[in-house]
Amino acid sequence: MTMRPQRHSRPGRARLGLAGVLATALLAAACGGGSTAGDGDGPTSLSVATIPTPDAASLYLAEEQGFFDEEDLDVTITLADSGGAIIPGVVRGDYQFGHSNTVSLAIAAGEGLPLQAVTNTTGTQSDPDQDISRILVAGDSPVQSAEDLAGTTIAVNGLNNIGEVTIKAALENRGVDVSGLDFVEMPYPDMNAALFAGEVDAIWQLEPHLSLAQEDGARPVLSNFVEATPDAQLGYLVTNRQYAAENTEVIERFSRAMDRAKEFATDNPDETRRVLTESLGIPAEQAQDMLLPVFQPGMDVDSLRTYLELTERYGLISEQPNADDLVAPGANTSETGR
Repeated sequence: MTMRPQRHSRPGRARLGLAGVLATALLAAACGGGSTAGDGDGPTSLSVATIPTPDAASLYLAEEQGFFDEEDLDVTITLADSGGAIIPGVVRGDYQFGHSNTVSLAIAAGEGLPLQAVTNTTGTQSDPDQDISRILVAGDSPVQSAEDLAGTTIAVNGLNNIGEVTIKAALENRGVDVSGLDFVEMPYPDMNAALFAGEVDAIWQLEPHLSLAQEDGARPVLSNFVEATPDAQLGYLVTNRQYAAENTEVIERFSRAMDRAKEFATDNPDETRRVLTESLGIPAEQAQDMLLPVFQPGMDVDSLRTYLELTERYGLISEQPNADDLVAPGANTSETGR
């Protein structure tokens, strides 16, 4: 199969797919986007969009374990292919809450989109061997260490986003020159085959595809999430500012339910793996063996501030937004692991 990936390799390039997403979302913002979910006499109805990765585990557990019910919330979960498909819907008010990684939130805020974080979904820990995010090379690759990645071609799932930011930060922490890296855009499910076919030098892979690649002989040479920002939060559920301003009490209730779900996910890893299979379709044998992300209650604003700095450092935004201003009123910022 001939693959036709999108590429970029040097600073100053366009934002490609994300630019189109943001343009669409800005148009949506100009047309409104303050939709609210009326309480009436029953539970508050919420539409929440997420992506089919382990990030979504705590959301499904909150629904399944009745934590939303206990907060008088009726939550409908919608799966989308990527955060880029979710952001315009959040801005329009199609979804009250939707998934975004921390770099996408920084870029969106830099473009003037009225988004705020409601709760985190996942994070990193401090042990590189437990990182759910790795840079992999083929078993017979001449790349033997992270230092050998300088000047190589690396597949990422989206250009100018969290993959590139964390790879560059992790490599620079090791003293590696990142100016010659060539990033290729490719869906995660296609990366393993592309690596073993020699179409790229390395791939940025996440679970559940990470474990499969290693079973087939791929070697990890960099744990980019942990080595870039250990013990940090990476993903959020976000809302639009108008909804946040008008529904602070709903955000408080939703945050409480999600924090309980994250504690449950941490204390019950077998239940977390089960929900990945039953709700996201990850085969049970993969779910059983794969590494799980960190599910940390509370909003760690320091993590967000760090990613704003990195996103500016690598030229994806021209000026850092204020981190505190990107946290929705009602979000829980008191129970972080720091």
